[in-house]
Amino acid sequence: MIRPSRRQILGLGAAAIAGIGARRGWPFPGASARSARALTAPSRGARLVIVGASFAGISLARAIKRLVPGVEITLLEREPFFVFAPAQLRYLFGLVPFHEIARGYGALASQGMPVIRSAVVAIDRDRRRVVTTEGAVDYDYLALTSGIRLAHEEVPGLAEQPDANLCPYDRAAALLDLRRRIAGFRAGHVLIATPNGPYTCPPAPYEYSLLWAAHIKRQRLKARVTLVDPRSRPTPPAIAEGLMRAMEAYGGMLTYEPFTQVRAVDPRARTVETEAGRLSYDVLSVIPPNRTMPFITDAGLGAPFVDVDPKSFRSTRDERIYAVGDNADTPYAKTGYTAMDSARVAAQSIAGDLGVSAPAAALPANVCYPMVAPDRALHIETHWALEQDATGAVHVRVSGRHDDRARASYARLRREWETRTLSTLFRP
Repeated sequence: MIRPSRRQILGLGAAAIAGIGARRGWPFPGASARSARALTAPSRGARLVIVGASFAGISLARAIKRLVPGVEITLLEREPFFVFAPAQLRYLFGLVPFHEIARGYGALASQGMPVIRSAVVAIDRDRRRVVTTEGAVDYDYLALTSGIRLAHEEVPGLAEQPDANLCPYDRAAALLDLRRRIAGFRAGHVLIATPNGPYTCPPAPYEYSLLWAAHIKRQRLKARVTLVDPRSRPTPPAIAEGLMRAMEAYGGMLTYEPFTQVRAVDPRARTVETEAGRLSYDVLSVIPPNRTMPFITDAGLGAPFVDVDPKSFRSTRDERIYAVGDNADTPYAKTGYTAMDSARVAAQSIAGDLGVSAPAAALPANVCYPMVAPDRALHIETHWALEQDATGAVHVRVSGRHDDRARASYARLRREWETRTLSTLFRP
């Protein structure tokens, strides 16, 4: 008998979730139901096409709609519903139900920001056209907010058997499988690895490792966790000491291996090759290198991320294209908070392109409460600003504050921020 792979099952998982949600009254029945004809319909005026309906994409659509009410906005999204990424870790360990972190896109469509479920195949810059699996759509301005791609092929062994890896950054439907594996885990070795180079939400792998350790301790399991990291210490550096203290508190239950990265994976033997030697595993969570989407690279907009002006998020290679969020090459953090704040900056620049003047926007900021336990978190706040040196050169200045002491109050502030942000993104 032929058994479907985990990836094949998960390909159906998103639709299944949407169907179950509809029966249970959950507010995410799926993306807006619009046919391919909606993509090819002629524009009624200036058209902004936004590729990606997550933090940056939704925030940008709302900001533009407020600044330029008459602009036609179309969002293209491959996923059937939105999952609030900062809350995914709490969902994985049974701390929050799925329906509290997921939303459908219907509310946006009713406000003149339709979301069409489709996967982008190519960008034709000469014709100002986006080609998707559901047809093609012309644009006057294009915003790329599609996030990153997990480059499994850059880790030998992962591309051949991707089902062997349970990555918390994977597609929304894959979260179901990882949640089941965590709930059913009884004993063994959990191996987690961070990628070399920039990646989405820098504290997340450390949070994930700490929540695994907390789960093992709470359930009194005969298990241990190893976190493999090519860096010398956890990141962001401002809270490295706090993260180290939290990991060291678990003793032999949680091992941190700095200056180490995964060289290859052997799923059949359940081993990985690292600078620290060969390690066996029972559960593998390798976070592959983060790269931009192939259609962006093929369009010549930059690699591994889109080249943009950090003051406006306009592409340095095409004045009609913007990139906001994780796929933009900027000095800013790759977090949901910064993506939303960056959308505010980009929206004012796009509004200017459309003939609506807006006051100059301050550069983005980031506020983050990394979890070190289900009920405790740290705090880091970062601000970016432009300053000119004696030679006239302009540099980005970084300032901020942090607290690397674990506090219950920060965990509460994180949950409040999650609730408030989800409400803001999907308010009627």
